[in-house]
Amino acid sequence: MVMRKLRFILAAMITILIVSCLPSLHSIVNDQNRILDDRILGMWTIGEDDDAWFFEKAAEVVFEGEKNKIEYDIGAVSLMPKGMKITKKKELPQYILTYREWDNLDTITTYVVVNLTKIGDHTYMDFKPLATEPRAREGLFSFNYIYGHTFARYQMDEGRLILEFIDGQYIKDLIEKKRIRLKHEVIDNEDIVLTASTEELRAFILKYEDDERLFDDKGELISL
Repeated sequence: MVMRKLRFILAAMITILIVSCLPSLHSIVNDQNRILDDRILGMWTIGEDDDAWFFEKAAEVVFEGEKNKIEYDIGAVSLMPKGMKITKKKELPQYILTYREWDNLDTITTYVVVNLTKIGDHTYMDFKPLATEPRAREGLFSFNYIYGHTFARYQMDEGRLILEFIDGQYIKDLIEKKRIRLKHEVIDNEDIVLTASTEELRAFILKYEDDERLFDDKGELISL
């Protein structure tokens, strides 16, 4: 009972860390600084009954069935619908995260494009939601949604994936106190969206990489 309660607390903690991130219009990764680390591949979790993180290689992929065809410029094999087959697969230097969480009896699945990079002495993940439906099927106002980026520092240690998401509140405090000049927009007089370029974001992270206040508490996932 104690261990189950502990796993629940850890899972909730990671969820809170993600929520506390500030969204960014731009990535911290480009073709010149992207890296690969296949050690992240596979299933990760806090515990057997908790949220599941499944990393796989991203690919340009085409699925075909008897009556239709689905094409992804960035997708993954696990996205293949039942009754269809793969007719094209070109591996990409990126990853797809399938994140599953359980809310009572409901399973919520989110797909995320993950890019990796190194800044200073540390390695980072760049997360961006993957649109799994054509815009037309998402509805008339689907273009109003902006698929922003969030970032986390990570390290691997004896079968554990350790994540430290960048603390959005700390950045917000620095901006409001005018201690940094990081391009951003304020929405609804409260929420901040970062608009700084890739180069500016990387320079900011490099400058503050030794400031532990930039990062939330560590969340640890274990390999299954």
